[in-house]
Amino acid sequence: MSGGRWEYVQNRVRDGLLEVAHEPQVEQRFTALARVLELFAEQLYTIIKQLDWDLSSDTWIPDDREFEHRALEMLRKTLQS
Repeated sequence: MSGGRWEYVQNRVRDGLLEVAHEPQVEQRFTALARVLELFAEQLYTIIKQLDWDLSSDTWIPDDREFEHRALEMLRKTLQS
């Protein structure tokens, strides 16, 4: 798997969100937000990686609408938690 269509941006996105989520002051003052950022970090990593692999022709997303629906639903549920 190449994973490099956008120069591995999924890693930078995840790392940046985790850095904010695990900042001691954020964890202490904004506990719920820190948790959501942590969950989003992993979810966005996975979504972007799957898009990357599909667009790089390493794998494919068989149903674009279904993939989009599942990805958005996963993110929505995280916001509601």
